[in-house]
Amino acid sequence: MDERIKAAFDQVRATEEQKEETRAFLDRARHRRTAPRRRLGALAACAVLLAVLMGGWWAWFVPTSAVSVESGSGLELELNRFDRVVAVQGGDDGLADSLRGLSYAQALELLLDQLGTNQPVSITVSGAEGQCGRLLEETRRCAAGHENVRCGQAGAGNGHGHGYGHGGR
Repeated sequence: MDERIKAAFDQVRATEEQKEETRAFLDRARHRRTAPRRRLGALAACAVLLAVLMGGWWAWFVPTSAVSVESGSGLELELNRFDRVVAVQGGDDGLADSLRGLSYAQALELLLDQLGTNQPVSITVSGAEGQCGRLLEETRRCAAGHENVRCGQAGAGNGHGHGYGHGGR
């Protein structure tokens, strides 16, 4: 039986045109099977990229601590986990715009230079425990060259009502 099947197929001949059509058909069939996998892979890559971008946005723009500077008028700097000023409450808009995006040390030095040395200043740090310790240390370093500056840290439950300290650990 095998011999008869082999003999029957030995007599089948295909033209070059038929061979090319068959190759093209097989290429299209293979491409159709892999296309959904490629789309799924691209979709997964997009989802991962979106998650990374959202996480980066959250890490940069969400405040984790606050520094209150009291001297005649109140000013509060909201800082992200990288000790960068992300928002300023109080003060004039020009000052807020000049402080936003600066490192905490740069912003505090700018503020203390603007306030001068004669005016009493109270600086209170609140927020995430580890970050608070760093900020208080930086505050004391910046305030060392200024008279009438008092530095302190707010208690754990005293986060100015913003809930700082709950996400920066």
